Amino acid sequence: MIPRIDYDRPAALDTVLDVLLREGRRARPLAGGTDLLQLLKDGLLEVEHLLDLRALAPTLSGIAVGPGGALRIGALTTLAEVAEHPLVRGSFRALAQAAQLSASPQLRNMATIGGNLLQLNRCEYFRSDLPCWLHGGRSCLAAEGDHRHHAIFPQAPCLAVHPSDPATALLAFDARVEIARPGGAVVEEPLSARLKDPDPDDPHHFHLEEGELITAVLLPPAEGESVYEKAMERAAWSFALAAAAVRLSFSDGGRVAAARVVLGGVAGRPRRAEAAEAALLGRPLDAEAVAAAVEAALEGAAPLPGNAYKVELAKGILRKALQRLSPQAG
Repeated sequence: MIPRIDYDRPAALDTVLDVLLREGRRARPLAGGTDLLQLLKDGLLEVEHLLDLRALAPTLSGIAVGPGGALRIGALTTLAEVAEHPLVRGSFRALAQAAQLSASPQLRNMATIGGNLLQLNRCEYFRSDLPCWLHGGRSCLAAEGDHRHHAIFPQAPCLAVHPSDPATALLAFDARVEIARPGGAVVEEPLSARLKDPDPDDPHHFHLEEGELITAVLLPPAEGESVYEKAMERAAWSFALAAAAVRLSFSDGGRVAAARVVLGGVAGRPRRAEAAEAALLGRPLDAEAVAAAVEAALEGAAPLPGNAYKVELAKGILRKALQRLSPQAG
C-alpha cells in the first residue's frame, strides 16, 4: 500500500523545480507513473511529495521538427507517440522500433520518454528489497545467485543492466538531453554524459542533480538507415536480454561511410561498440564485414556461468540488425 503522500499539480515549471530543489529526494515528479507508482507500492522509494506534471503537458510534450529534420521530443511525450510519429518511423526508425518493443500497448500510452530514461534499477534482487550492494550489502547478490539477465561486460560491483530500449536507440543517433534547472537555466548535454551505473547513493541509471528535470530529448538530423533488434525472454514486451541499435550510411560505391553500433541488455548502460563501427567503415556490408563487426562488438565480454548464453545471443541480434541494413536487403 502506498503511504500518505502530499500531491500537487503545479501549473508552472519553475514551481516544480523549486520544490524538487527544496525537498530533495523527498519529492518526485510524476509523469506516466508506470514505474514510480509500483516502486511506491513496493516500498522501494520513500517519497513525501508527488508533483504531477500533467499540467505542463502543453510545453513538455509533443514532437517538433527543426532545421534539416532535427527533432525535439518533449519529455512528457508518450512512447506510443514516439513509436507512431511519421518522421520518427522514417528518419529515426530504430527509435520508433525501440519504443514499440519497450512495453505493452497499454503501458506505451502512459509511459513517457523522460520517465523511461529515469527508470530505477530493474534487478530482481534490488526490486525484492534484498540486502544487495545497492541496499547496503557487501556484494552484488546476482554475482553468486541468479544472474541470467545481468551484465556480460565487466562492471562492479552491481551487475544490473540498463532497462531502457529507447536509450539504446537514442545513443545511435547521438541524442542530447535538455535539462531545466532552478532559476530558469536550461542546459543541453549528450545523453551519454548523463547515463551511469547504479550506485547505493542513486540506484537510477540516469544522473540528475537535485532540482533538475529532463524537459526534452534532442536528435540531430539523421543520415542513413537504422534498425533496432531485441531478444526477449517472452515473445513480446519484456526487458531486453540483448539488443542492438545500428545506424549506417553508405557511399555511392556501396561502402559503409558512417556507422553507429550500440548494444543493449549487456551492461549497466547502453554500450557503444566503437570497435564494431571501425570494422565496418570503408567496407561493403558483406558477410565478411558483418562477421568482423559482430566479433569486435563482443570483444571483452566476461560473462558469468549463468549468462554466458548472452554472448552468442548478442552476436546473433547484431548480425540480424546488420543484415537488415544491407543494401541488398532491399
